[in-house]
Amino acid sequence: MSAWCNQVIDCADASDEKNCNHTDCSHFYKLGVKEKDFISCNSTSLCIHPSWICDGANDCGDYADETNCQVSHGQKCEEGHFACPSGNCISSVWLCDGQKDCEDGADEFQCDSSCLWNQFACSKNKCIAKQWLCDGENDCEDGLDESVQICG
Repeated sequence: MSAWCNQVIDCADASDEKNCNHTDCSHFYKLGVKEKDFISCNSTSLCIHPSWICDGANDCGDYADETNCQVSHGQKCEEGHFACPSGNCISSVWLCDGQKDCEDGADEFQCDSSCLWNQFACSKNKCIAKQWLCDGENDCEDGLDESVQICG
């Protein structure tokens, strides 16, 4: 019960921070910094800075701060960042960390192998560069990198 509505997400779906009393974020401390501009999330007890809205990170715990965002598809992310299918860019260190940072969890796909974050797992023992996905050439022996389930 001590973890309920304490502004720390303990459950993967943030259910421990939902249905809480309204949170006053006017003088909220986050990362040791006192800020006056924090706002409360609509459906969780968390407080976020307005600059965190539509930044690609799930700050509210239920993606409320990442919905209805303008995205430019085909957007290029700077080096060291991963492009979510929505168009948001997230830091590459968030890949395969057990937490869904892209709206659809794409940053947690292909994590059960020994491949690097910028590689695709053809099988348990074969990795190919992600840029080889859906390029018209079968790089995996079974054609998985050109399959309908991967490329659409």
